[in-house]
Amino acid sequence: MLHKILTAVTALAVVASLLAGAAGQAAAVSGYDSAYFGESAFLTLGPGQSGQFAVGFNNTGSTGWLTGSTSQVDLAICLPDKTTCNTVSPNAAFASSWAGVTDYATTSTTYVGPGQTGYFVYNVTVPTGTAPGTYRFNGDLALHGTASMIHPQGYYQDVQVPSVGAAAKLGCTANPTSIPAGTNASGVGATSTITVAEQDASGNTVTGDSTSTVTLSQAGGLGGDLGNGADASATKTLSNGVATFTLTAPANSANTGTDQLSAASPTFPTLTGCTVNVTFTGPGAATQITVSLGQSAFPAGAPATTTATATLRDANGVTTTATATTTVTWSVDNGSVCSVSPTSSTIAAGSSTTTSTLTMTGVPGSCTVTAASTGLTSGSKTATATAAGPASKLAITSNTCTNTPTTSNTPGSTCAITFQVQDASGNPVFTATPITLNLYKTGTTTACSATVTSTTPAGGAGNPATATTAGATGSTVKFTISDAVAQTCDATGSSASFTGGTATGTASFTGFGAAATLAPISFTPNPIPANGVATSSVTVCVRDAAGNKVTSGTGSTDTISLIKTVNASATTMVTSNPQAAVAGCATFTVQSTTTVGTDTYTASDVTRAGITPAAATITVQ
Repeated sequence: MLHKILTAVTALAVVASLLAGAAGQAAAVSGYDSAYFGESAFLTLGPGQSGQFAVGFNNTGSTGWLTGSTSQVDLAICLPDKTTCNTVSPNAAFASSWAGVTDYATTSTTYVGPGQTGYFVYNVTVPTGTAPGTYRFNGDLALHGTASMIHPQGYYQDVQVPSVGAAAKLGCTANPTSIPAGTNASGVGATSTITVAEQDASGNTVTGDSTSTVTLSQAGGLGGDLGNGADASATKTLSNGVATFTLTAPANSANTGTDQLSAASPTFPTLTGCTVNVTFTGPGAATQITVSLGQSAFPAGAPATTTATATLRDANGVTTTATATTTVTWSVDNGSVCSVSPTSSTIAAGSSTTTSTLTMTGVPGSCTVTAASTGLTSGSKTATATAAGPASKLAITSNTCTNTPTTSNTPGSTCAITFQVQDASGNPVFTATPITLNLYKTGTTTACSATVTSTTPAGGAGNPATATTAGATGSTVKFTISDAVAQTCDATGSSASFTGGTATGTASFTGFGAAATLAPISFTPNPIPANGVATSSVTVCVRDAAGNKVTSGTGSTDTISLIKTVNASATTMVTSNPQAAVAGCATFTVQSTTTVGTDTYTASDVTRAGITPAAATITVQ
């Protein structure tokens, strides 16, 4: 650590001269004294940016500075008067992991003996919205326990926050820049956070933009996922000049290499784009074993078997291969409920797994099967045999259908809801039971446009869809759902096989695809009286092919024109025309004349070609 601080201080142009006014001041605490040695360069940072200060003081006293003891010495915070210290900083909002409310830092090494130099290092982050100017950080050394000042010398360092210029470019960062490919035992991949900031020419974040969109694209072809599927791009709207994306590593641990991510703004095309690389690494050496079971819940009363699989994984939980033949020992903790055979199996060099057979005796209860190997952390999994009563209720045991992207997006997305047949106590019932899923528009009995497919076990498709539980080997049905329309649906599962066989959850779909149409539109109210004062309005929205409103990104701020294409002289326009859409929509108002008739208005997108226009009539009577 000391070496790193010395290097940082040298690289940041150490100031070797004493600070003004420091000469001639005496030590304030017996046995303790210090002399200013040097500091890192002042910082120029924009809002949201971070930096580090380092300052060195020589221990010129007779007592060593030992952290965690009564002789610990801290760099205390002082006010601009340079005499009021051990106080809260006027720049406390800049604090980034400071040692305390009244201290910047303690020594970077545990002990600083007489004649040695102690370094104090602390970080600052400029808060979002900070006004341009110079922000000074005053400080001096003090004893940690008593807050007694050692030798006031007037130390300070400055952060210069420059005026932010016009948006000129995008800046990309990734944290971390290297993640392992593959998934852990729970099927979850490692992630990296990609931050894209709108910046001026000097690299300062332009915090005033919360409307422009940023598209992040991948060029690695390795299966990274930004939330829209392997290798697909993602688009987000800036928030205070910043958009944050989550990149998930490919599920295949063999997909190693560099994924180049490129950012551009479709709504602000003059911004210079940026790129950042994330490396997908291969699995490391085996450190642990995990266990999975082909089936973990069983009905009591009859013997049953399933496959137990032991998998080698590295320190990140990613599947890895054996470098040599690896012997795995199998055991169970409750022989009355289950047994495992064989009790020893091997993983061949270059392979990742080995199996054994778990046999349930039929006795109610649970047992845990464990796989162990010398030098590796063992893994285990629990199987349960339940003596269930008759089917009494239907329960939702899993629902991933929350804010699922619509299939209008490219690519779209699916979600899943799992229903389980249970007895009155909530135990799973292992009897073949048909379950039907209906998706209705919330609060109605009108079918949603969603598509449903039963996947585990396979069965019907459509809306509704029906599948039957596996009986002796399963008590659940998993339905996979997709929808082109952004909407919320009541997901109602039912079974006619028993009383109480109904359960309802919610499936919501959000998002939109590319701008495609302005239809449908209509005037409200309609008709209106021919009195020369009555009004009617029509809201025109940019929509995707599925009819979802394009509320942000490309199309959401297009200019919309509403032109009278069939003129019966029944109405006149009383709002501005054309109009810039706000969140994808623009509203126009017409006023009646004293002439009876029907006018037709046609809405067009004057910003871009290819958007289907829409027409609406208004009748005056």
